[in-house]
Amino acid sequence: MLHRLDFYPIACDIIYMTKKELQEIIDANADAAEMGCATSQGLVISAQAELDKIANSERLEWWAMLNRQEQEMEENLS
Repeated sequence: MLHRLDFYPIACDIIYMTKKELQEIIDANADAAEMGCATSQGLVISAQAELDKIANSERLEWWAMLNRQEQEMEENLS
């Protein structure tokens, strides 16, 4: 499987992609990356790193929401 540089933007634009687009990059390049293609490996690593950042951000937002709810409950009880 060949990597699709013509289809995907350069690596610095990867942060503007959706989770679905990032997963498509991983899916399209996984086989070539496993076969040793450095370009595909770079694309897979970059896309996975961005997905990890998104997941961490979503987790932090969730914790922040829980903390706000807890603070509001404590304020209402006071």
